[in-house]
Amino acid sequence: MNLQVEQLDTHEALLTINIEQAEYRKAQQAVARKLSKDYRFPGFRPGNVPMNLIIKAVGDEAFKYEVADELARTFYSKALEESKLNPYGQGKIEDIKDEPPQMVVRVSLQPEVDLRNYKEIRVEYAAPIVDEAEIQAQLEAMQNENAIVKMVERPASQGDLIEGKIVAYNANEEAVFDLEEDSFVLDDKLDSAMHLIGLSEAVLGMSADENRTVALKVDDSEEDESLRGTEVSVQIRVDRVSSRELPSLDDSLAQTVGTFDTFADLRADVEHKLLDYKLEMANRDYNDIVVNAFANEATVIYPPSYMGDRLDEAIANLKDRAKNSEKMDFADWVKLQGVADEAGLREKIKTDVESQAKVNLVLGAVSKAESVMVAPNEIMEELQNFAQYLGDQKAVNRLMRDQDFISGIYNRKLTNRVIERMGRIAKGEGEAPAESAGEVPVEAPAEDNSNG
Repeated sequence: MNLQVEQLDTHEALLTINIEQAEYRKAQQAVARKLSKDYRFPGFRPGNVPMNLIIKAVGDEAFKYEVADELARTFYSKALEESKLNPYGQGKIEDIKDEPPQMVVRVSLQPEVDLRNYKEIRVEYAAPIVDEAEIQAQLEAMQNENAIVKMVERPASQGDLIEGKIVAYNANEEAVFDLEEDSFVLDDKLDSAMHLIGLSEAVLGMSADENRTVALKVDDSEEDESLRGTEVSVQIRVDRVSSRELPSLDDSLAQTVGTFDTFADLRADVEHKLLDYKLEMANRDYNDIVVNAFANEATVIYPPSYMGDRLDEAIANLKDRAKNSEKMDFADWVKLQGVADEAGLREKIKTDVESQAKVNLVLGAVSKAESVMVAPNEIMEELQNFAQYLGDQKAVNRLMRDQDFISGIYNRKLTNRVIERMGRIAKGEGEAPAESAGEVPVEAPAEDNSNG
């Protein structure tokens, strides 16, 4: 066997495998014997049919590619080993010649990632803070939730709870938005909640079973820019008016809403939870920025088949979602996405799928470059926590034998750890702390190393 390798711009390679005439003849004979058993040839016993009759029966091209498959079983793996290529998936036979015997195979190559100067990436991190106004808003919300409500037979006044309906119509008498809740508090916040200037004043003084139509302007905070500053006709219906007596912000409220001894304890708890939430949101946003910074710095190359596989996976997931979550026929679901068919959907999601695929490849490269690891005992600890949550150890024992489930835990924990490491790099915090004993490397997150 003689081999030539041509590297292509598509991150593929063409292997031209030159085959000895004797080996080519041997492959032809093997195919002829096989096909002679699949077809009936009057006057000949299976396995003893002349090759020219077999070729005439199946066609020259079909016979040629049967021979190519036979040759590939013998020579393809040897050619890969000799070429020292790192293939992604099986090669595809491009051409087969018999004079001289030659086979051309297109080989997709594994994606490659160059992280470039990733250790120099810096992204400023702004630690979140909780201000007094945010704490006060949460406390007032608790105050409102614990108000004493009593129905009254009088016109609505500030602070009352109103049960009814509010709908805004444009000049074409089309409902453009409405109050989704069946009740609301009559205060200044009503105007901003509905984006209608003067709405609370319009409701003021209305009584139960009263209807009113007023013309109001939409404020500049309305999400629909086309409605901002326009005048709409607002229909208001009041079904019931109730007074609200707010509890004091004191120890009594603290003891009502939880196991707090004092109002100071309640306030401290509110501040702590607000800070935890803001930290979670800030870290999530920061991590997104950092991951994108690493992805933008990196150079990633992959063959067309790699992205084709990622699109196939995305479509399969969407089909599963349509069938199991939304209980819809996939063709109908596709039309709801504003495209005509599956081909249109593939084109619509292509950019997002490519972007996520690049991110996943970069995460995998960072995990290898930084030797990020996950300890086996961490996986076992999560399984035990899952067992406690389910209250069913037998169910967890079954899951422990489910390789997809275990791999999901591995990949999720590894991905989180990789992103954490990227965050430390972006903050300029130096090297990662030493890994604990017993930790073992885990396959890079979301990186496909399949050769099949």
